[in-house]
Amino acid sequence: MDDLLTQLANNWSNIAITLATVLLAILAYLGFRDARRGPDVWLVTDDLVEPETIVDIEDTSQYYRERIFLTNRLTFVNYGPRSGAITSLVTKLSSSLPSYVGIDSSYFYGPSPNQTYSPDSVPLSVEGNGTVGLVNNLTVAVKEKGKPLLRALKDHPEFTVTYSYTVVVSKGKTKQRTNTVRVRPRGLREVVRTG
Repeated sequence: MDDLLTQLANNWSNIAITLATVLLAILAYLGFRDARRGPDVWLVTDDLVEPETIVDIEDTSQYYRERIFLTNRLTFVNYGPRSGAITSLVTKLSSSLPSYVGIDSSYFYGPSPNQTYSPDSVPLSVEGNGTVGLVNNLTVAVKEKGKPLLRALKDHPEFTVTYSYTVVVSKGKTKQRTNTVRVRPRGLREVVRTG
């Protein structure tokens, strides 16, 4: 035992250099592996939104429609070290609402609310380890007289909006992902406009 301790004491600098070399090799490998990873883009949203909701009813001689307007904030986060892109984004209304209820969706980004984003025409770039925010304006509507939207929303107090999106994961390869947001309208009331 004394011989072992004496040998370790005499060679402590060689042992320390070897351990430091192994540690540096492990750190270099981990850095190389992380740098080789591609983009990893995900949509981050609230699971539940509870907006104050007014049913806007337009009853004119030319058309009839009932609508509600909702706004969802969408944040795309890239957890990878390389830039990624969102190449498509589709918004769908859940099947819990009657089939006569439809949805229209538009997206805006940037400092000006008038900068419209069309995911099918221009991919949205997300820098490595970065984020991109979008505002999704939703219009839930009924265009058939005699099928009131307010009644449908009261009968179905919660519905879901599903976002299906395609992201670039590496060198031209894409991956389809989905995210669901539950919507529970509060304070339902109607505003009627005629003309």
